[in-house]
Amino acid sequence: MSEQQTKKKWYKKWYVWVIVVLVIVVIGQSGDDAEVADESSEVVAEEEEATSEEETEEDANKEDEEEEDVSNEKEEASNEEEEASNEEEVVEEDDVDMTMSEENAVQSARDYLNYSAFSKEGLIGQLEFEGYTSDEAEFAVDHIDSEVDWNEQAIQSGQSYLDYSAFSKQGLLEQLEFEDFTTEQATHAVEHLDGEVDWYEQAVKSGESYLDYSSFSRQGLIEQLEFEGFTTEQATHAVDEIGL
Repeated sequence: MSEQQTKKKWYKKWYVWVIVVLVIVVIGQSGDDAEVADESSEVVAEEEEATSEEETEEDANKEDEEEEDVSNEKEEASNEEEEASNEEEVVEEDDVDMTMSEENAVQSARDYLNYSAFSKEGLIGQLEFEGYTSDEAEFAVDHIDSEVDWNEQAIQSGQSYLDYSAFSKQGLLEQLEFEDFTTEQATHAVEHLDGEVDWYEQAVKSGESYLDYSSFSRQGLIEQLEFEGFTTEQATHAVDEIGL
């Protein structure tokens, strides 16, 4: 055999295939490394995003806590101011030079207003009736004057009268004036109650009340109701309802 015939073809040589296998292995490892690198990059990006969200949430929580702290501080400051204001009022009252009788008169005046309605002059009269001098009674009522809404007292007094007796609108106004409310206070009260009161029904009740203790003709009862301040229309309605 000649030397050319004894030579193997290149692809039949064992070391050629070893080299080919090595090349394939290297290429495969390079692909895996690239894939691992991509996966690592994604994990890092996700961790960075999660960290960023946590930091954002922490910042938001810190801001909420700071706002809550500021709100609590403002509320505490407001409470302290209110307490200081109350203390100042007490101090101002304590600073007033009062005799024991004047202090008692002030307390009595407040006690009366806690369970009943009074005009300013009516309260002075009540204190005098309780044995306080005119000066002590006037001092007490003047002392609490700024605490009392006399218009509201007139409304409460008017409602109290209507709870146990019947009145015309004019009759109630005159009754409040009789209790020493001013004309302005009495008018305010009656106008306030006007939308709540059925004056026709008041006329019927008043007519029935008259008939409970006395006899009246139809015309006589109409005139009596008119004398009490009911209008002719209201008085006539009452007599018709009663059946005279």
